[in-house]
Amino acid sequence: MFCLVSLLTDVSQAQSTPTATQRLQLSTFLASSRVSTKLINGKNFDVTSGADLIFPTTHQIRPAIEVRGSYPINSGKVDSQKAYFVGPRLEYPIGRLRTYIDVLIGRGRIEYLDDGYIFGTLRYITSTSVVSSSGAGLDYGLTHQIAAKVDFQYQRWSTPAVSSSTISPTVLSFGGVYTFDFNTRHHHSE
Repeated sequence: MFCLVSLLTDVSQAQSTPTATQRLQLSTFLASSRVSTKLINGKNFDVTSGADLIFPTTHQIRPAIEVRGSYPINSGKVDSQKAYFVGPRLEYPIGRLRTYIDVLIGRGRIEYLDDGYIFGTLRYITSTSVVSSSGAGLDYGLTHQIAAKVDFQYQRWSTPAVSSSTISPTVLSFGGVYTFDFNTRHHHSE
C-alpha cells in the first residue's frame, strides 16, 4: 500500500510541473560602445555583439557562458582596438532587472593609426594580445524576450608600445538583448 501511495504522489507532482520550463536559455545582444583605449587619449566607437548560454538557476544565481566581440566603426585618431572574448557570467535577477558580472578572456588586435605609433626608436603598426576583461551590467526586461542593456568592462591588454607593457581600456555599452523562447506554444499564466 505504501508503494502505491508513494507512486501516486510522484505521478501527481510530475503532472503539476509546468511543461514550459527551459533547462537552458539562449540570448543574444547588440550594443554601441564607447571605448577609452588608454593609449594617449585614444577613443573608439564600437559595435559590440555577443551571446549567452544561461544554465538553470542555483540559489537565485544564473550561471552562463558568454561570447562577445567588439569591432570599431570609428577609431578616432590614435588606435583601433578589435577583440573577441569568452568566459563565465553570473546573473542575479530581481523582477524585470537582471544584474550580472562577468570575467572574460580573449584575443585582441591594436592597429596604430596615422602611419603607426612611435615609442622609443620603434614605430608600431599593429600588435596582438591576449586580453582579459571583467565587468558588470544590467538588462532590464521590456517584454518577455526583449531587454535594454547597460554594460561596463575593464580590460587589460599587453602592448610593446608603452613603457608599462600594458594598457587598461574601459568600455561602456548601451544596447538591447533578445532572448530566444523555445517554448512559445506552451506558456502558462502566472
